[in-house]
Parts: sequence; C-alpha cells; structure tokens
Amino acid sequence: MKVSIIIPAHNAAGTLAETLESVVKQTFRNWEAIVVDNGSNDGTHAVATVFAEKDPRVRIVSELQKGVCVARNTGIKMARFDWLLFLDADDWLLPHHLERMTNVLAANPNLGGVHCGWIHIAPDGSQLCDGFCKEEGDLFNLFASTCLFAIHACIIRRSIVTSLGGFDTSLVTCEDWDLWQRIARTGVRFGAVHEALSFYRMRHGSASRDGFQLFIDGLRVIERGHSPDSRVSNPWLENANGLPATQLPTAMFNYMCWCAGLFIGIGKDARPLLNTITNVHDAILDPEGIANNIFHSALIHACQTKNSCDKFWPGIEPSVNEFLFALEKQSQAIGLAYRTTSAISALQRLPSNNSHPPYTIHVEITKPIHDIITPENVERVNCNIELEGTPLGSIVLSVYDTVLPRYILTDAIAERFAWQILGRHFEHSVYPGLNIIREKNGFSIWRKNRHLAKITTTEDAQTIKQKMHDEIGWIVFLQEICGCHNGTFESFYAISWKEFFKAAGWKVFLQEFIKSKITTIRCFLAKVKNRKHIMADGDLTFDISDAFMGIKVLSKKLEVLITVGGMPIGVVTIPVKRNVVSALELRYAIVKASGYELCRVAVREGLLGKSLIDKPLSLRGRLKAAKVSLLQGDKDTSFSKTDAEVKFPPEMDRVLNSIVYPKEACIMLGRRFPKEIGTSASRRAMLPPSLSRELINAARVTGEPVITSLAQDEQPKHIIYTPEMVCCPLQEKQSSTTAEDNNTTTQEDPLVSSSQDYFNNFFAEKEDPWNYTSVYEQKKYEQTLTMLPQHRMRNALEVACAEGHFTIQLAPRVDSLIAADISQIAVDRAAKRCKDIKNIRFQQLDLVHEPLPGIFELIVCSEMLYYVGEYDTLEIVAHKFVEALQPGGYLLMAHANVTADDPDHTGFDWEVPFGIETIRKTFLGIRGVRLVKEIRTPLYRIQLFQKYTRMRGLFCHNTPEIINLKYQPTPIESNVAAYVRWRSGGHPHSSIDENAVTRRLPILMYHRVAPTGSASTARYRITPEQFEEQLCYLRNEGYYSINLEDWYFAMGRKMPLPGKAVILTFDDGYLDFKTYAWQLLKQYGFLATVYLVTDNVGKSNSWDSAYGEELPLLGWEDIRQLQNEGVEFGSHTARHPYLTSLSSAEIVREGSRSRLTLGQELGRAIKTFAYPYGDVDEVVQHLIGACGYTFGLSCNHDLCSFYDNLLLLPRIEVMGSDSIQNFIEKMHVK
Repeated sequence: MKVSIIIPAHNAAGTLAETLESVVKQTFRNWEAIVVDNGSNDGTHAVATVFAEKDPRVRIVSELQKGVCVARNTGIKMARFDWLLFLDADDWLLPHHLERMTNVLAANPNLGGVHCGWIHIAPDGSQLCDGFCKEEGDLFNLFASTCLFAIHACIIRRSIVTSLGGFDTSLVTCEDWDLWQRIARTGVRFGAVHEALSFYRMRHGSASRDGFQLFIDGLRVIERGHSPDSRVSNPWLENANGLPATQLPTAMFNYMCWCAGLFIGIGKDARPLLNTITNVHDAILDPEGIANNIFHSALIHACQTKNSCDKFWPGIEPSVNEFLFALEKQSQAIGLAYRTTSAISALQRLPSNNSHPPYTIHVEITKPIHDIITPENVERVNCNIELEGTPLGSIVLSVYDTVLPRYILTDAIAERFAWQILGRHFEHSVYPGLNIIREKNGFSIWRKNRHLAKITTTEDAQTIKQKMHDEIGWIVFLQEICGCHNGTFESFYAISWKEFFKAAGWKVFLQEFIKSKITTIRCFLAKVKNRKHIMADGDLTFDISDAFMGIKVLSKKLEVLITVGGMPIGVVTIPVKRNVVSALELRYAIVKASGYELCRVAVREGLLGKSLIDKPLSLRGRLKAAKVSLLQGDKDTSFSKTDAEVKFPPEMDRVLNSIVYPKEACIMLGRRFPKEIGTSASRRAMLPPSLSRELINAARVTGEPVITSLAQDEQPKHIIYTPEMVCCPLQEKQSSTTAEDNNTTTQEDPLVSSSQDYFNNFFAEKEDPWNYTSVYEQKKYEQTLTMLPQHRMRNALEVACAEGHFTIQLAPRVDSLIAADISQIAVDRAAKRCKDIKNIRFQQLDLVHEPLPGIFELIVCSEMLYYVGEYDTLEIVAHKFVEALQPGGYLLMAHANVTADDPDHTGFDWEVPFGIETIRKTFLGIRGVRLVKEIRTPLYRIQLFQKYTRMRGLFCHNTPEIINLKYQPTPIESNVAAYVRWRSGGHPHSSIDENAVTRRLPILMYHRVAPTGSASTARYRITPEQFEEQLCYLRNEGYYSINLEDWYFAMGRKMPLPGKAVILTFDDGYLDFKTYAWQLLKQYGFLATVYLVTDNVGKSNSWDSAYGEELPLLGWEDIRQLQNEGVEFGSHTARHPYLTSLSSAEIVREGSRSRLTLGQELGRAIKTFAYPYGDVDEVVQHLIGACGYTFGLSCNHDLCSFYDNLLLLPRIEVMGSDSIQNFIEKMHVK
C-alpha cells in the first residue's frame, strides 16, 4: 500500500518546511509528496527544492496561480500511487498518521477511504480544540448537510477521485466537502481512526475564514446533497436522489449558524446572512444544534478556547442574541432564541442572560444542609455539589417564592449522587476492613470469611481499592442495611430458608435462622408483656433498620409500608401462606420491591448533612438514630385533609411535621402509586402555588391524598409533592371526583358493584363484548372440547354461558344441557342463537347467591371465577361446584393467567384478585377432587377435574396429563393484548427465534399515516402502503407489542424480555390515526400509544401553522372508542409548546392541565408523557415527573436500555422518506 500526498502551495515559504518535515518523519515509509507550486513569488519553490534534493520521494511541479482546486487536480494527475492524501502547505501531520490510517485500510479492503481527528492551531501556535467524526460506513446522509472532517484528515482511493473528475474548480471554498459528498453518493464506505493525527492551522485572511463566501459555497453543496447530482454517473441507488428536499431548510439554517459564529467570532454582524434565504422557514429548528454551531464556530474563528469563555463571551453575547432573535423571526421557530441561549449557557457552564437565570450555590454534603434563600425573581438554582471537598457535579432545581427547602435539595442530591456518596462512606467504615488477596489472574475480595468478588485484572491492589465499589458496593450495602455481614448476594434474594441455605451456606444459614427465631420470640414476649400480639390484620409499617422477624397475619395478604430512617418509601404486597410471613419472606419482598431506591433514601436519611466519620459509623446505626429522632419529634395534628376519608398509618403526623416549610400556608400532595418505588413517584418536588386548584383537581381524579395547613381563605405559599405521605396500605382509595365534576361516568367494577346489574349493563352496551368469534377465542373453545371424556355426557351445566357461542358447540356432546348466566340479556341472546337446538334449557343464575339447579355429570365454567369476589367467596363457589357433581362427574374450566397470582410470569394485568393458579389450588384443596388433564398456554389454562368417592380415592393416584404449549397457539386481539404483561416466554411470535430476547427496546415514533399531504410536512407523514410494509416486516421478524409498564418491569430486574418486543407511538393525535394507522395495526396484531395535545382535541394542529397545512385531530368520542379497542393514550402537553422556553410555572401548567383533562375524560391515571419537539432539559424532566408522569419520551435517536432515565427514554423517528431498508437499519441502530 502506497500513498501520494498532494500539497498545493501558494506563497507558503513560512510554513511549507514544517509541513514537509512532518511528512518526512512519517513512520510509514511508502509515500510520495507532490508539491504543486501555485504561482508563488516568495521562495516557496526554494523551500520545496531543499526537501526534494534530500528525499527523492518529494517532487515539485510549478504552474500559474489558478486556485487551490486546479492545483490539487494537477497533483492528482501526477500521482503514481493508489491512495491520496491532500495536505495544505500550512498544516502538518503527526509521525504515525499514515501508519495508523493505512493499517485500517489494509485490514478492511472494502473501504474506499479512512478518516481521523484533527487539532485546530491558532496563528500564535497555541492549541485550540480537537475535531472528531466518529461515524463510519456510508456517510452520504451526513455529507449532504455538513463537512465531517478536515481535508488532510482523510486518505482516499485515487481511482474514486479520478472517476468523479477531481475537485470542482467553480468553488472558492467547501471544495473538499463537495468532493467527499460526491464520493459518498457512490456508496463508498469510510473507516475511522478515533484519534487526532493532524493539525489544522487557523490563518488570517484564508478563504475558510471568509464567512459570506463560505456560506454561499456551502449552500451550493447542501442543495446538491438534497437533490440528484448529474456529475455523479454511478450513484448508490439509495443516495441517487439525495436527501429529501423537505430536510433542506434545516440543513441550510444549521450551516448558516456555523457561518454566523464565524462572523460573530471576528466581530461582525451575522444578520445579513439571513437575507440570502429570506423565503426559507423551519419551525422545528433544534436549539442545541444551533447552539453547538454558533458556540464552537465563534470560539474557533476567534482563536479562543473554552477556558477563555468567561472573558470572551460577554463581549460577543449581544451580537449572538441579535442574530438569534432575527433567526427566530425568519425561521418561525417559537422560543428559539431563548432555548438556544440556554443551550449555549450549558455549553459554557455559565449563567445565561435570559428571563430566568440560574442562581449558583455550593453545597458540601458532609456539613449541615439548610434551606436555600435566593434573591427575588430567581426561578432556578444551580447547585454545585461537593463531597469532602471533591466536586460531584451540579443539579438545577426550580425555586418558588425565594425558597429552596432542604427537604427538596437533599432528595435531589441523593437521587443523583447516592452511589458515589455511599462509596465514600464505605471507604471510611467498611472497605478498610476488607482483605484484598492477589490471585493468579487478579484479586479476590473478602469480608472476614465471606468472599465478595473476584476481579480479573492486571492492575495493582491500590487501583483495585479505588475501583472496587462498583464491583462489591451493592452486596456490601445489602449486608449493612439488613444487618447481615456474612450474607451473599443470592441470599438477600432468597424467599425461603431452603433457598437461603443453598445461597449462603450452612454456617450463615444457622446464624440467621437462629437470630430470626430469637428476635421473633423476644418481640413476642415484649408484646405479651404489653398485652399485645405479634400479628397484623393485613397491614404493617416496617423500617429497614428494624430486626426482621416472622409475623402472624390474619388475612390472605400483607401490605407492608416500607420506611427507611422512619421515612416511608412505598408499599409492597406479600402473599400470606398459612397465616405467617417469615422473616426471610419479609426481607426478600422489601429488598426486591425497593431496588435502588433503598440506597437513595438510606443515603439521604443516614449520610447527607453529616460528617461521614462521626459515630454511629455504620449506615444501619445512622438510620436507626434517624428513626428515633423522627419519632421523638412533634406530633402536629393541625393539618386538614381535602378528603375526610383519607387515613394515614401511625406516626404520619410526625413525618409530615418534619417536612413542612414553613409551618403555615402549605399544601401537600400525597403519594402517587405507592407500590411504584424508585420512579418519579418517589421524588420530592416543589410546585407553583399559583396552580393550586389544578394540582388539587388532578390529584383528586387519581385518588391521591391532599392535606393543607392553610387558614380559612388563605392562599398557599408552598405546594409540595410529598412521596412519604402514603395512605393506609389497605385503604382502597377511590377517586373523590364525581361524575358531575368531570362530566364522565365511571364504569362499575363487577367486584364491588351489584354483579347482576353490572353484567346486564355490560351486555346491553354491545353484542359479543368479548369477541367470542375471534380466532383466539375459537381456538380456546376447540381445545376445551378436546378435554371432554370420550363418552357422551348424560346431563351438563354451563355456567356463564354469555351469548351462547360455546353453548352451541357443547350441546352435541351431551344429552341435556342447562346454560346459565347472571345476565338475563346474555341468556336471551344465547337462547336466540341456539333456538334450533332442542336439548338446551336456559336460565338466569347468580352463582354466588343462588343454589345450582341440580346434580350433573359435567359442569363447564370458563372465564368467570375471577369475578366472584375475594378468595373466601371463591372457596364457597368451589365447594358448591363439587357438591353439584355426581360421583365420577367432571368439572371443565378455562381461565386466564393473571399477574395477581404471579407478577414474575406472563399474564393479564386485570383488576381481579386472582387468576387460574389460585383457582386451580382452590379446587385441588377440596377433598374428593383430582386433576385429570390440563392444557397450559402462556395466557390461559384449560383444566378437567373429576369428583371421586373416598373409597375410590384410596386407589386413585393417577398423575394428571399436562400438555405444555410453550408458545401462544393463536394471535391475540389488540384490545385484549393491551392487558398482557409478557414476562418469560410465550408471546405469539416466539417460535420464529426461540433464542431472541429484548435487551434494547425500539420505541418507534410516528406522527401521521395518510396517503396525501403537504410537501412541507412530508417528513412527518408516511403512506398507508409504507406503514403496512413496515408492519409486515415487524410481524414476519417476530416482533410483538408491549407497553412501557412491561419495559419498566424488565428494567427493574435487569432481565431481558422474551422475543423481539417493540413499542409504537404516535404524536399529536391526528384523526388519520383512526382512519388508516389503527386499521393496519389491528390487522397485523400490534398495539399503539397516542400522545394527545389536550387543548386541541377535536380541533386542528394549530402549533404547525407555519407549515400552512391545517389537519383535524381526534375528538373525545374517537379517543374513547379507540381506548375501548386497546389503544393507550398519553400526554403531549396542553398546547404543544417548546417546554424549555417556558417558566417553571408554565411547564407545570402544561403537564398538570393535560394530565387532569386526560384523567377526567378517560377515567384512568395517565403516566406517560411525550415532550413536544423532543424539547427537554433537566428542569423540564423534574417538573414533568412532579406533575405525575412516570415515563417521558424524548426524540433522542436510540434504542432503550435497562439504564435509561424513565423520564428521558429515547425513540426512533420513522420519517416519510424512510425506505424499508432505512426502517430496518433504524430497528437495529447501534
């Protein structure tokens, strides 16, 4: 491999020697250098001659001055080697430049070029900044809009350059960009060396610093990149037409901003640039991209570094602002100027000169932390956090009425920096006592006799000490917090003593088992002394610093309010067996449910605001002291509740009293979703007092507790979201909003309302409400009939016959059949359907309250027993069934797997108390009943039981026949699939790839599916044909729909979902979603979530008025219909603004008003939010979470990982210009 280096030189006598010296010093020796003297008159030729005489690899050619493009083309013609490098006469290379670059080319023969990084050098020789392009492969889509690297940062194949005619001599600047773009259009693949190997000297008076010429030439290149290029005779098919013309305005404005930075950096007015594209508009310009271009261009061309910003930037800031306001006006991008100045401020790490500047403070977390009092008109505080003098980072928080309470600040610090703080604490308290033992391939770490980890490394022990927190920190934390210093990682997740024994070994098992029993006995004796018992009637408050012990429970489940240092963090439900919850079951449930939130709150309550070396040194001891201090505080009872029915656990008054600031004029919003631990529901927040009415109404809609410390007619000074304020766990809190309040009717629950009335109303609304004619249901019927014994049954009872769809198939298998249902409407329809069948008698029957009509050889009951009520009622009904069977008779049932039985396995997330597993165990617990046969699918089971006499039972020990179907045999309808929580296998398409799992989730972002529309919005519109092609691909590849709750479940356990999961989202709520998209989604078996702009529901897309295309949006009737069919809905704000351009109060108004409206109209709590335009920053995230949203969807282009922020989940935008190949590539983005 050999490289020809082409060096055009015009009056370069002062720099050429340094350039050639860098070439001569290359460690790669197979090169030639061609110096093209382009009409110099200053001794350039003489300098080149000196090098040529010393090294024959250097050649010289002289010509008249015709410009750099002609000179380079001359060099190309003279080149003898296959690879070219273009090097200007004032730039230079690092010695290993050619070696590193050619190694990549040699290793990848299919590459047409390779590029590297470069370093900008000021005229005085000082280093400014590095430039890098990390992209590899087909770079045309990038070159269509920008130049990716400096000209001497690339080695390119000579044959490619010559086939394209070399450099375009009509260009004064941007000629290298134009060449790279043409090369990329042919499909040439580029490699990359991720290292700066070349130097680029900034020169006064160079063509690249003529901002206006640079802009004019750059526009020509960009326009070529967005259209066909006749100069390229052999384009790669996908690149032939260039990028869509609809993307041209964005590219033009972004490039203009780079040139504007050049103007501003050298002290010129950049606004005249706008006059060159007066008819171009782009209402969705990205402020961060604009900020990057202006900021870095200004610094580079002014020869300034980022470190000099504090002195340099104030001098040019007025010119930047003038240009940005002019840009906002012309582009029609609302709020662009403010959002861009905020982004520039973040780049500088300096306060910006805008309408709500941040106020900066410094907080040392090992010293007492107090409320922060700010000057007037400060809306945001930038908190620089330090740990024992070491900077950890910064947090930006909103402020109202000049106060940032300690209560909010400490929670934000723990949320961001808990792990680092915990590690420093362990460096003082635990890690010095560990033994680090060198082994053959690394080190093993021991805590006395307990092996914690083995680290394979070649580093020394001191380095391991600095890094080991990430390896062993979690197991040490669990040991400390649970008071079990010998525990293994697995032992803390053991749910039984048997599992604990396997995980921890017999010594630790014996220690912990005996400790548990002694603790239980001590507590028992202490409580007996006080005439109490160790038992719970269904709810319990348990602090992590308390001793774990067995608990006698009087109900079927135990609701545990978990506290840390006395502060509640959430509720966990523990199933109760034989009226006892063991100490191990209690610990397992708390550790598993709390997850990392346990660490955050332990750090907040035990470490923040205190020296890390003060006693008590142990974390558990500190939390115990915090709890004691809390319980010794005042028990203030002056709070008034907005809902008198709200009940709180004991000591809640003391908890609230420790929080309120000040003691008067405060509203406290209580915990959302108490069983959702570690999400935004767990984060404390201050909210604007001006929005008290909206916030209280939104809380009422979803049944969240609200209390106040307001005097009569007093206006609140503070509104605090207080996640510690949890209602009593067993209190089934219903919404206090009436139908009159929200103009909606609430659907009755069959478990709490009159069942007969409920089902009559249910069947009255529509025929075949469960769609029994679907493939899914008919397959279940077919399987059910195969379970019947071969002989014909004499008499049978079908319970819950509904409208007779199964009745008509069962009747031929029996002599006499009674078909019964609780709804008379259903019975009448079933009778009509089966009117020609003579062996059926129909009757209305309330299974719970009425006796069964006789003794039967066969009873069939499907999809019904979840609705009888609680477990006690199920037992009564089960005995009623068995008593109504003749000896030897059969009971045939089909019921669904429900997550209430086992949340770790696939099932329906229905609001019912139990599913098939509980039903199965109930019947097997009845004497005289045996299971004969069972079909198991991921979503349901079909079971055949038989009643036998006691005498026969002595000799009847048959093993039941179990048929396990690993995959769901038929696709499930979208409206039913919406409730499925896929956990571990069984999804409808698993059979395509049994080994496929989803560790990174694609969330697809669509806007419109429509056949026609304006060219200006083509990016956001795909045709039904395109959409169908994409859905067909997804189905054929085995993708299936999940929702964000499923992904949250996987994230919490760091366990991949089975198969290939996908989420499809649609922003804005266009009416054509119902017309086109939803019809195709149903056809191909996929679900969708639609994000609504609530103030515009039933109206049009007013926020897109700049595009001149008014489009109708879904109305509430459409939305409710779609919801009933399985479509989910989320918030896209109330008015679709750029959120970062708003004040904190305006952000909260957008989030809370939208959530309130959606909750009232749809009758459910809304937890998902999509940021309009993807416009989000740290403060917006925090406030949207405080408004009640758990999930926030951005426009960051990526797949979701287990470690993503729930309020900043990435999405993949599907655009109108995407071919099916583009779509496939996006599904596999790296």
